Amino acid sequence: MYNEKILIALLSIFVLAGCASNTDKGKYIAKKSDLENIVFSGQIEEANQLIFNKGNLTIITNPTLNNIKPSTNPQKNTNEKSSENHYNNIKIRTAGNTYTITGSNGLELKLKKVGKRVISDLDGNEYSTERDLD
Repeated sequence: MYNEKILIALLSIFVLAGCASNTDKGKYIAKKSDLENIVFSGQIEEANQLIFNKGNLTIITNPTLNNIKPSTNPQKNTNEKSSENHYNNIKIRTAGNTYTITGSNGLELKLKKVGKRVISDLDGNEYSTERDLD
């Protein structure tokens, strides 16, 4: 009887430990070092980029390239212009899986780490990089 209780207790501990480790698998922790000297490209809109370099951030968007589809008429050009915005002396704060980036020109950008190589903005746009994030 005593051995059965110990066996049941041990099995319960292993089951609980297994459940705890499963919940941690989907959780990614944001680190400042993730955003050092790295380029992220949009997963759907590949022309969009976030370039982190030596304490600066460059955000590139190109609506023309993003809107080209096989059925696009090349004579119809969008009125939207591509943009390249530079932000100097950025500061990165982290909390859980979230990065908060502030910098020159009133920059405040929130990103979430959602994968080994993937971050997401608050609009759900995902950006990936070629190297694993720490």
